[in-house]
Amino acid sequence: MTRLAADPTPAKQPVPARPRRGSGLAQAGFLGWTDRVGALITMATSLGAMAFAAGQLGQLNVMWLSIIGGALAGTSALMPIYAWGQRGVKVPAMLFALAVTAGLITWPFAWQGGPTTEAPWFWPCIGAAAVVLCIGWNTAVAIVASTLMSLAFIAVRVSPSGGEVAAMVAVQDALLVGVQPLLTVLLFAHMRRQAALVDARVNEARRLESEAAIQTTLEAQRSQLDAVIHDHVMTTLVGAARSAGSHDPHVTELANHAIARLQAHVVGDDGAVSFAPIHVEQLIGEAALATSPLVRVSGTVESGASAIPAEAVRALAQATREAVLNGDKHARANVIAVTTTIGMTEGRVMVRVEIVDDGVGFDTAKVPERRLGIRLSLRERMRTSGGDATITSEPGVGTAVVLEWIADEADDADALGGTLPPILAAITLGPMGWVLGFSVLVSSVGGLLASFPAAPVPTAIAAGCLLVSAWVALLRFGQPFTRARTVVVVGLGLGATVCGLLTSSAPWSIHQAWLAGGISVIAVLLLVGGQRFAAWLLALTGAVLLVASAILAAVPIWPELVIAAEPSAWLLVAEMLLGWMVHVQGDLDAARRQSESAAAATAEAFAALVLREVWLADMRDEFGGMLEKLRDPSYPITQEDREECLALEGRLRDGIKSSNLSAPALSAAVMAARLRGIDVTLIDNRGSSLGEAVRRAAVRHLVDMVTNATSGRIVARTAPEGYDEAVTIVQADANGSTLTKVLNDGTIVVSQT
Repeated sequence: MTRLAADPTPAKQPVPARPRRGSGLAQAGFLGWTDRVGALITMATSLGAMAFAAGQLGQLNVMWLSIIGGALAGTSALMPIYAWGQRGVKVPAMLFALAVTAGLITWPFAWQGGPTTEAPWFWPCIGAAAVVLCIGWNTAVAIVASTLMSLAFIAVRVSPSGGEVAAMVAVQDALLVGVQPLLTVLLFAHMRRQAALVDARVNEARRLESEAAIQTTLEAQRSQLDAVIHDHVMTTLVGAARSAGSHDPHVTELANHAIARLQAHVVGDDGAVSFAPIHVEQLIGEAALATSPLVRVSGTVESGASAIPAEAVRALAQATREAVLNGDKHARANVIAVTTTIGMTEGRVMVRVEIVDDGVGFDTAKVPERRLGIRLSLRERMRTSGGDATITSEPGVGTAVVLEWIADEADDADALGGTLPPILAAITLGPMGWVLGFSVLVSSVGGLLASFPAAPVPTAIAAGCLLVSAWVALLRFGQPFTRARTVVVVGLGLGATVCGLLTSSAPWSIHQAWLAGGISVIAVLLLVGGQRFAAWLLALTGAVLLVASAILAAVPIWPELVIAAEPSAWLLVAEMLLGWMVHVQGDLDAARRQSESAAAATAEAFAALVLREVWLADMRDEFGGMLEKLRDPSYPITQEDREECLALEGRLRDGIKSSNLSAPALSAAVMAARLRGIDVTLIDNRGSSLGEAVRRAAVRHLVDMVTNATSGRIVARTAPEGYDEAVTIVQADANGSTLTKVLNDGTIVVSQT
């Protein structure tokens, strides 16, 4: 009987490569969400910039304003078209960033008025350009572009056309408009990685679920097949061995019934169109291990390899078994290495199986083509499924058989799997907390640099309230806020807002934007903590206070309104993020329900393939010929047939009761020894499968011992888990007895008793 090894050398599992755009549920949802967020950011900042442009329009070159202003407006309008059209925002994001950069570089030439204290009207677009570059391209591009734009902004701010401020003030302004948005870039980059990790974990969960379903189905198939072997095949063999005459109708009936029961297990096809690459690698390894104890298997499955048609899988398994069997019978090898590689080439899945032995080899040039039966049969078998086989050999070196199959067309189908992890549990929030906290720190430092000299006490209180509020909000980040915690965070946030209004009687221009940035972070933290009402209360109350102060001070309201709207804008972005999470979670749950049934169907199909191509193929070699003889009512049963039936019955009993010591070569040796009158007993006391190295060493030693024995008795027994030795073998004859221990590392220790 064939043992289905549970622990072959595992295939190497590489780290999943970054999926193509939209190739995973989580990543596809995240990319769609970020595209829309980028579109909203560019539109909002462009509209906000227009509010600041109102006081500068008359002092700008008309041609410059038409080109730069038109470019910013045009690319902002393109962003939602590309985002909601699912075309990606790579092109409009780059155009938007180029327009901002060109505007900064050419600003001194475009300014036609006298010295001014105001920054260029499109300063809000600098940070937006960095964010959309991260969304459309990647983090590295965004960081480089943001750095260059910040340096250009510093140069503009110290010039007469940009306010002619001190270098320290220019650096502080650049910190707020260029560097602080980089924290948003880092957040997007982290969420992008988390989305990719979610998809990777989903795929791993699918694989594990599929493996579990396959293992359960294989065990059920094995149990059913063992029952058929025990109740029908072994009964037939015992009946034939005990028959009195040369013709026994009862034996013929038993044989026909046994064959019918065996055929009932393989009626129809596998029921599957294709199999996942990891399952194909496993099947090829099992087919090789079931054929010879000399086999050592290894495999590599490339991430992203698509499913393989069942027809090709059958051909590969059959050809592998045939090549290994030929090496086991004729090569006189010590080791037969079977290496399976599954990957992608030019968008098509490729399977390569190498069967290499260290046997005697032969000179292929000196052997007529018509006598190379295995070469012809392997080639024919592989070519019928679209593959090919090559054989190379050299005397004294060994033989190498290479089986190759490549799909005719590119295939992007994903293997079906099983249970999916909840997306919220799969996302790591820790780095997000650090980035948000650092963002508040940058805002506070920027505020101190900008406003402390003019209003030290209100500025210090505002910055302190902002920092303490953020610290309380970040405690146990990712967990729901308590009522007391919410009250403290909102109260400190409003306190920071009120004190911030006292830092200057001038409008909240770029110098006061630091406080709006800090309040935005605190509002987002409240929302993530489950306090939606408190988050919007803080954002909207701050906006009302700022607009009211602007009205009382009789200053232009539009610039104040733009800055006051920043917390609300970021809350909208956060709401979209939470909506994306809920949407993706729904998609994952739906996919899980669909894949559960698919996993069961795949497991049934895979088990059917293993049953036919591994187990039953081995059984046909073991007793198929004898059953065919016994079912023929005209076949005369001889004494030699009766002895062979008894030996076959013992061999099948060994396979059922001692699966850890089951191998074709050992079964043949044991059967031959029993026919010589040697008592051979195999006992399996182990609750799990032996390690492959231990099993290989024990089987090879047993084959030699049983083959060379001339009399006496041999008892081989596997030990339960936890013992120093994995297998003990006792041989007793007229010359005494020998105790052999096969240790858990495969070492063999022999002692005389």
